Amino acid sequence: AALKVELPPPPSRTEIAAVRALVDHVNYLPSETNTLFTVEGVVTPHTNLTAISGTRLFVQDSTGGIAIGWRGEPSLVPRGGDRVRVTAPISHFNGLLEMVPNAQAGDHSVTILGSQLSSPDPSVLDFSWQTNTPLMEEHEGRLMVVSNVFLDLTPSKFGTTGDNVTMTNSDGETFVLRIDGR
Repeated sequence: AALKVELPPPPSRTEIAAVRALVDHVNYLPSETNTLFTVEGVVTPHTNLTAISGTRLFVQDSTGGIAIGWRGEPSLVPRGGDRVRVTAPISHFNGLLEMVPNAQAGDHSVTILGSQLSSPDPSVLDFSWQTNTPLMEEHEGRLMVVSNVFLDLTPSKFGTTGDNVTMTNSDGETFVLRIDGR
């Protein structure tokens, strides 16, 4: 007798930009919170942004970026540079669109597909975007870069919670940046 074990195919993958489009365009809250979506991308931060319980990180593919925020204690925590496959529903946390895998739900998963990869190319942040909510929402969760800016770090009160910092570019335009204390 021969035993043949066939693994089910991986869930069909959705581009992150398509997941990000599933929001109402007034409050930018997710409109499809019961469906499981599967995305693949590279973890961009090199530090987990929370403690293990409630871990949050960011994943980016060629179309966009999204936060991943666990419910429960995950069995593994990807690191910056890991390529991951995430299967979970979407939700939001204080306006941040995120995928929320539940560590206890058998049909939710986070799988590491590779490691020590280069971060995706960052997008250049244009200060004029801050008055364009749809454009800012499109770039939420992406790795961004700014150059030739002055950061007002006085008074610095980052502590454990973080703080807002005003950046000023060479044209005198300002942009408020949230710095996480961790």
